[in-house]
Amino acid sequence: MSVTITARPAPTPANGRPFPKEDAEGARAASGVNARGESYGSDLHSTSEADTPDLIAAVATNGANGYLRNSELVAADPAPTSLDEPIPTPTVDWLPVYRSDGVTVIGYFDVGQ
Repeated sequence: MSVTITARPAPTPANGRPFPKEDAEGARAASGVNARGESYGSDLHSTSEADTPDLIAAVATNGANGYLRNSELVAADPAPTSLDEPIPTPTVDWLPVYRSDGVTVIGYFDVGQ
């Protein structure tokens, strides 16, 4: 008996960051606006930083579904500014994963994954 495993490359959004795990696997995240006025949801269909939600759907290392704060992700894992520039090293290893309220931490996301 033989088994063949075919890997698909993970899609990437327009801003060059890899999708959080649930987007790469095609799961649909809840979306909306929380009480603090922050948008939350998937950035799977974002074509620019302007239409990326404030809180981006992600799966924490503990398996909890939640959201990364876009501003924290951009600061922690900057995209290269040109094709000649090497890919920058993330500035932190872990980011908090929040509930859609943007306050309650439910786990952590491995920035280097």
